[in-house]
Amino acid sequence: MYNRSAEPLPRDMATPATALHTFRKRSSQCLIQANYINPGRYKAQALFFYTLSEFYRSQDAQIGVSYILGMTIRLAMRMGYHRDSHHYRMLSAWEGEMRRRLWAVLVQLDTLISFQVGVPRTIQPWQYDTELPANLLDADFDEDSAHLPPSRPEDERTASSYTRAKFPIMKVFGQITDLAFSRESSSYDDILEIDRRLQASREMSPLFLQMKPMTRCIADAAEVIMRRYTLELLYQKARIVLHRRYMGETNPKFAYSRSVCLTAARETLRYHAEIWSESMPGGQLYAERYFINSLSNSDFVLSAMILCLEISQDEDRGDAARLSDQERADFVVLLETTHRIFLESQHHSIDMQRAVTALTIMLSRVKNSKVQHPHANTDQMMTIDSKVELCPSHLAVLTVSSDFTPPQSNSQPELDQQHLQRYPAVAEMQTSMHIAGETPAPNSLGVIGDMLNLPAQLDWVRTLTLRLGTWKLILHIALVRQSHLRDRNGHE
Repeated sequence: MYNRSAEPLPRDMATPATALHTFRKRSSQCLIQANYINPGRYKAQALFFYTLSEFYRSQDAQIGVSYILGMTIRLAMRMGYHRDSHHYRMLSAWEGEMRRRLWAVLVQLDTLISFQVGVPRTIQPWQYDTELPANLLDADFDEDSAHLPPSRPEDERTASSYTRAKFPIMKVFGQITDLAFSRESSSYDDILEIDRRLQASREMSPLFLQMKPMTRCIADAAEVIMRRYTLELLYQKARIVLHRRYMGETNPKFAYSRSVCLTAARETLRYHAEIWSESMPGGQLYAERYFINSLSNSDFVLSAMILCLEISQDEDRGDAARLSDQERADFVVLLETTHRIFLESQHHSIDMQRAVTALTIMLSRVKNSKVQHPHANTDQMMTIDSKVELCPSHLAVLTVSSDFTPPQSNSQPELDQQHLQRYPAVAEMQTSMHIAGETPAPNSLGVIGDMLNLPAQLDWVRTLTLRLGTWKLILHIALVRQSHLRDRNGHE
């Protein structure tokens, strides 16, 4: 966190970057020398901390983090963390509670990170019976405690309150992600039942962690406010993932799903703007300004994509358009705000650089007007009509026409190269994306165009997000539809 903030560490420590590098290097050496794949005291905790150090190194999604987390989970299972500590008489009350705390976090991170990188979660509910950590203060027990004291009331804030409040929502979200990866389709009645359980899980949070306007949070701690946002954003993401496959349906039966999806995307971007504003110097969330990470960035980009898709599809409906002028205007304002925030944060993330480019193109198409380009001077603007011209740093000129073909160059933009030098793990990830002799799959615009025209018959949002990344999906939506619609009456 010090490294991300550019703040100095205490005097007796090195610079944040040096300290971080030393920690990662020495901890990995210790894990290897201790043969970390075999059970041993504190090995699961040590490997978990190393996993977190990799996760926080970058604000980009990294598949490698899910691999390391998977090893941590397997090690924890071999050490019996997936069984509640009451099964093991040799464990003290303190050790049992610490095991519950670690397992609860592993279960939640497994679902979140697995979904982010596009793989099924490792831990299934039937595999464990470990109870949630008790709602206790750290001062309530210690290593010498013979028994744990009774759990405190749920509306009393403790070290475990957030984990306990998050668990019911995560439990339903895990079921939703299982559906997203399943080859078997579910009935709409099943979807609505899961939706009801999701709403009920949200209401189970204690009052001090339930969402309320910032105007009513003046006396609240920044940490508590940020955790409210985290729980609410998780809930909204779950709604989007559950209902998005029905967005393109014209049958009134599925109107509820479309409404939920759009509302969740709108609320997510509105919360994004609030968090960004309050994280500025003098804001209530300035102390928690490092909240944004790769998980939240993915959620914001996904929500922006949902709104862009709806506006784009609504243009084709003519008199049957489902968006009112006011709704469309509100969505555009939200997208513009999101675009400005991405502009401000793009130097922290390659994914954000790409999201900026994609949103620039989408907004230009949606508004049919000029949008400030991220790397242009204040006097330079970009207009998209029949040609999209990106600035030199993107090393590409994309011509939108019926015979458009994405550039085949594997070269990275100049800004990306600077970022890769700062984050070597990202460089490894980017390099692994290009395999010599293999034809990139995203270049088949005809297939993508068919998906756009038949959204009800394929969960194309999920499929393409896994294959292209959300930023590429937004870009392809803009480019394909602009050329595809122009040729609809021609040689389609």
